[in-house]
Amino acid sequence: MNNRQKFNFSTPHIQTYFEYKNNDYVWVISISKHIKIKQNNKVIDGVILVDLNFNGIKEIMSKVNLGEKGYVYLTNNKGDLIYHPRQQLIYYNLLEENSKNNSLLEQGIYFEEYENYKRIVNIKPIQSANWKMVGVMPIVDIKKEYLSIGIFALSILLLSIICILILNRILSYKITMPIKELEKVVKNFENGNLDFKVSIKGFTEVIYLGDVINSMIDSIKNLIESVNKEHYEKRKNELDALQAQINPHFLYNTLDSIVSMIENEKYKETIDVTISLAKLFRISLNKGENIIHIKDELEHIRNYLKIQSIRYKNKFSYNINCEEDLLDCYTIKLTIQPLVENAIYHGVSFLDEGLIEINVYKDKENINIDIVDNGLGISKEACDKMLNGNIEPKGGGSGIGIKNVNDRIKLYFGDSYGIKVFSEYDVGTTVTIVIPIKKDF
Repeated sequence: MNNRQKFNFSTPHIQTYFEYKNNDYVWVISISKHIKIKQNNKVIDGVILVDLNFNGIKEIMSKVNLGEKGYVYLTNNKGDLIYHPRQQLIYYNLLEENSKNNSLLEQGIYFEEYENYKRIVNIKPIQSANWKMVGVMPIVDIKKEYLSIGIFALSILLLSIICILILNRILSYKITMPIKELEKVVKNFENGNLDFKVSIKGFTEVIYLGDVINSMIDSIKNLIESVNKEHYEKRKNELDALQAQINPHFLYNTLDSIVSMIENEKYKETIDVTISLAKLFRISLNKGENIIHIKDELEHIRNYLKIQSIRYKNKFSYNINCEEDLLDCYTIKLTIQPLVENAIYHGVSFLDEGLIEINVYKDKENINIDIVDNGLGISKEACDKMLNGNIEPKGGGSGIGIKNVNDRIKLYFGDSYGIKVFSEYDVGTTVTIVIPIKKDF
C-alpha cells in the first residue's frame, strides 16, 4: 500500500489460497498493485494480486546455456533470490551465492573472485520488476572455449595456407606460361616479322590480347599496302601514328612487366594492366577509322597512362579533365599519346614526384587540349625546332615527334590549327593541341 505507483513483486513462496490434491501446493511469485474501488458512491482502497506460477520462470531460465559450469539467476534489488538453479541448496544453507553484492551493481560485466575461483558476472536489470538477471561464467570455462576455438581456427588457417599455396602454383603456371608465349611472339613482331598469327590459350584476357595483336598485325599490313596506293604523306602519318601507339618496345616492356608482377604474385595489378593493354589496342585499331570521339581518345590515353604509371613504379601521377559537352566532339586518333609519351620520357621520368595533366576545354570556337608536365622544361629555341622538324627528342619516346602530330592536325583541319608549345626551365612544359569544334564528321 506504500508503493502505490508501481507493481510489487514478491519472492517465491507457496500459494495457500487454494487446496490441491495430495496437499501438493504450488510455488508462485505474487504481483500486486494498489487500486481504488468505487462502492456505494465511496472510493475505497484495494489491492489486485496475481500469482505467477514459478515453474514458468524456472522453465525459461533453465534453458539458458552458459557453458559447462555457467548459470543464470534472478535476484531483486535487496539481494533476495527469485530464481537460482540450486535454489533449494541455498535455502538450506548448503550453498552460498553472492547475490547481495551483485544486486547493488549497475548493468555491465564484472570480474569477481568467489569461493576461491574467478568468474565473470554479467548484470542485466529488469526494470519493470526491480529484478536483476545475473549471468555467471567461470574463467576456466571461458579459457577452455578459447582454447577450442583457437585450435579450430589454427587448423582452418593451416588448411587455408596449404590450399592457397597449391592454388598459387596452379594459377602462376596457367597465367605465366601464356604470357611468356605471347612475349616470344611479340619479340618476332619487334624484329619486323609480320607473316604469322598469334595462337595463345589461357585466360580470357590473354586470348583477347592475342586476338587484338592478330587484328593489329592485319591492320598494319593493310596500312602498308595503302601507303603504296594513296597519297604518301597522309597515309605515312596515319601509319606512323598507329605504329607509335603499338610500339613493339612498349608492348614488349609491358608484357615483361606483366610477367614480373605475376612472379611477385601481384595478381590484381596484373589483371589491371592486361585489361588496360587490351582496351588500349582496341581503341588504337578503331576499325581502321582515323577520326574518333574525344571521349574515346581520352579513354585510350587513360589506359596508356595507367600502364606507364605501373611500369615507372608510380614515379608520376596524372589527371584527366574534360568539359562534359566536348566528350562527343571529334578529333584525330592518336594525337595525344605521342605528346604524353614525350612528357614522360623527357619530363617526369627524371623526377620522384612527377605530374602530368590533360585538360580539354573550349576556347571561343576551338577546342584546346593541354598536355602539362612539371618536368625539367626546354628552351624556346628547342620548342621552335621541334615544331619545324629540325630536331627530334633524343632518348626514349615514340620517335614520332611533335612535328608529325602537328602536320596531321593541319592536314585534316587546316593551317589555322595545330600545336603550341610553352616551356620554362625547372617549371615544366605545356603542349596545347588546337582543333575545331566538330559534332559530326
